Amino acid sequence: MSEVCPARVPAAFASRLQEPALRAHRALGFDGDSYSRTDFRCDTGGEPMCLEVNALPGLTATSLLPLAATGAGWTYPDLIQRLLDLATR
Repeated sequence: MSEVCPARVPAAFASRLQEPALRAHRALGFDGDSYSRTDFRCDTGGEPMCLEVNALPGLTATSLLPLAATGAGWTYPDLIQRLLDLATR
């Protein structure tokens, strides 16, 4: 199995998942000064369902949060700096 980030899905589909991911993040009491990673899986009909919200994603070279940050155009040092900035607010 391999992780691909950003996912190779149509932009409209990816955008459709952002709102429920943010709702789940907020439902768990997180705000703009925190981070989480929400994972989705699709059923055989292609309908997405939330698999989990990870409130403390890993930060190793093989973890998904750094992979997602890279997919968003951030370097690993950028990611760490952003996390430090959140922690010191």
